[in-house]
Amino acid sequence: MANYKIAIQMHQDSSGSDNALARISFNGSVIADNVEIAGNDHTSPTLYVYDVTSDDAPAADAWQTLKIELLNDNFVDADDDRNLCVHRVGYAYQDPDTGNYIRDGWADFSVTPPVFGAQENITDWTVITNFNTKQLKFKYTSSEGNENEDQTVGELITSRPIGQKITTSFAEWQIAFEHDKVINNGEAEFDVFNP
Repeated sequence: MANYKIAIQMHQDSSGSDNALARISFNGSVIADNVEIAGNDHTSPTLYVYDVTSDDAPAADAWQTLKIELLNDNFVDADDDRNLCVHRVGYAYQDPDTGNYIRDGWADFSVTPPVFGAQENITDWTVITNFNTKQLKFKYTSSEGNENEDQTVGELITSRPIGQKITTSFAEWQIAFEHDKVINNGEAEFDVFNP
């Protein structure tokens, strides 16, 4: 078994008196139910972090399935519509020998010979840049009702963060958990809801 932390950064488009509620599933198992998404500021989405296990250690073909459902859709009109806005998803792998989550050392290839920074243990799970988010490989599943924003089902996407608005039902992706260390250098990538 492989242990991971998975991070999901979200905000809501609010409508009515209730906040959006989400159900989050990982590889077919619900890991969080009736999660209240209270934040509605697209410039400061809330980070939700969960511990998950998988049969697969990190590898290029270690595809994991993530599903996020909107449980209480509310639509009045185009200006009054409750939605879930998923900014990005990330993961970190727990080293089975040390029990630590490790950020790989940075590399400066602008000098010869290259200079490599030291690896470091990650303990702060409140920051999205402490997870693998950059160049995340993902694809939409063929589940009926999947809100895939006109992406071809099964098409590999590597050029952007997940960035998905869930308007009525759910979104489901397969994500490659391929890195055994966090390779994010601490800089946030662009945000599809806050360009």
